[in-house]
Amino acid sequence: MSLYLAVFTQDDEEIDGFQVGTYHDYGKFIDSIKENVDPKNCKLLINHHDSDGYWTPQECENLIEELTYIKKVLAKLPPQKIEYDWSRQTPYEPGNNLNASLQNIDGEPMTDALVSLCQVAVENNAKLYFQ
Repeated sequence: MSLYLAVFTQDDEEIDGFQVGTYHDYGKFIDSIKENVDPKNCKLLINHHDSDGYWTPQECENLIEELTYIKKVLAKLPPQKIEYDWSRQTPYEPGNNLNASLQNIDGEPMTDALVSLCQVAVENNAKLYFQ
């Protein structure tokens, strides 16, 4: 089952979003963070359940800080070839560090994609939804 993260208006109009891959793929992202980053610096991200939830605009502001920290830590670590469910159908290049290896289905680092989406949520005072 695939996971889509998106920001919606109060009238349920989509502002922006991206396809993560499967829930299993998202789990690989979170597991990599848990293995490599001090959990006290990323509580909001790693403690959020990945099914049918959301982050508020306030939480997105805090999440931007967490993701910025996470990106710095992961960028210092060597790349890993990650077997994503989506990578069976789409070419996958792990990049030059662990942050670049942790990608969404479009090949964008998850930290970058999440920061961008959180910024959209904050700018529009809207929630970021897991779907």
